[in-house]
Amino acid sequence: MKAPGRRAQPSGKKRKRGAAVPVVCYPRPITKAMLVHASRMANRSLSSFMILASLKEAAAIKGVHVEDLVPAGELEQYQRVKGR
Repeated sequence: MKAPGRRAQPSGKKRKRGAAVPVVCYPRPITKAMLVHASRMANRSLSSFMILASLKEAAAIKGVHVEDLVPAGELEQYQRVKGR
């Protein structure tokens, strides 16, 4: 059985800066609770935590550093600690 919807595309419709990008995931309840707990421990929003973790995984797969994948300014947005 295949997952519902379309496969992820590397680019989509142009959106204005700062607009949310439609990325959807459906973790199971225990997985979601663990991710929320870990993001709170890291003092980051859940979305920033998941994006940063995914970028680290993508960098490891490609054998490069995260800084080589995305511009520094964009990376800083995900590395900001919540409440600052």
